[in-house]
Amino acid sequence: MYTLIIRRNVFCSQFGLKGWAEEDYKKPILFNLKGAVAKIFLDKAVPAQRHDFYFSTLLKFELRFSKVDHEWIIALKSKGDKSYRLAIEIYDIFKEMYEKLEAGLRVFGGTKNLFWLPFSPYEEFFSDWFGGVKWEIEGKATGIFSPKIPKSRKLFDLYKSGQLITPAKWEKVQQGINRRLPTKDILQLYQIWSKMAYNERRFAVIEAAILIEKILKCYALEILKNKGFSNSKIKNLQDELSFNVVLNLILPLSISKSESKKLLNHISKLDELRKVRNAIVHDDLPDEEIDNKIMQTAIESGIFIFRYIDAKTIKGLKEGDRA
Repeated sequence: MYTLIIRRNVFCSQFGLKGWAEEDYKKPILFNLKGAVAKIFLDKAVPAQRHDFYFSTLLKFELRFSKVDHEWIIALKSKGDKSYRLAIEIYDIFKEMYEKLEAGLRVFGGTKNLFWLPFSPYEEFFSDWFGGVKWEIEGKATGIFSPKIPKSRKLFDLYKSGQLITPAKWEKVQQGINRRLPTKDILQLYQIWSKMAYNERRFAVIEAAILIEKILKCYALEILKNKGFSNSKIKNLQDELSFNVVLNLILPLSISKSESKKLLNHISKLDELRKVRNAIVHDDLPDEEIDNKIMQTAIESGIFIFRYIDAKTIKGLKEGDRA
């Protein structure tokens, strides 16, 4: 039997350190696992300019197995199926340690504003950046663990043809900036859409629903004001203007038949997002039961409607100026 040590440096989100001496960096966070001891050390931090604290950006992981047989050693040196199975086991342990450290920093370390990066994907974790995944048989041998990595044809959405910036698109960006940038609310919906792409489904749906309800409610109040409702009457009605009412009643009643043909399909998609939001809040709908594509399409419908409302408002203002 052998004692096996696995080491990996992992880039993490920045957080501040204060009052650390040389000896403090030698004190790890410990995780006692079945048959192994896991440690996370902080790498020496970078000083913050004009402040008396340091930035921590690199974590040093160490995983020590006290008893491993010769099959493990073979797996570490190979690139076949054995290496892949061992790699999955090691990856899962490191990922769990990373997530537990985040929880500890937030809850017990008081880093409430921490923006924690997702753990590296499998392929990236076993790449050679930051020195790769190193192994050591205590007192006997060392090496870099380069396991079998299944080939994948899947391409990250950001690098698919529709999102690649061409010279023509670069020019279009300039033209758009010159004309008029979208409102902050519309830009925020684009940002929420991207969260769906990164599988932050529940939070993204709730954020989108809150923002969409707020904008529609403001639009509904303006409609009521234009219809001659007094300020006191509008104030009394505000609590009754739910997401359902402003989306499925006031908005459709405020548009013409020709406008209705353009918007009703988008209203229907937004209503689906509203229902999913309710299911999350009231029934604890889990992430895996939320359809990314349907919710992204719903957010796109929200963007379409708000652009329409925005353009209609600008048109109304211009006509008012001419009057």
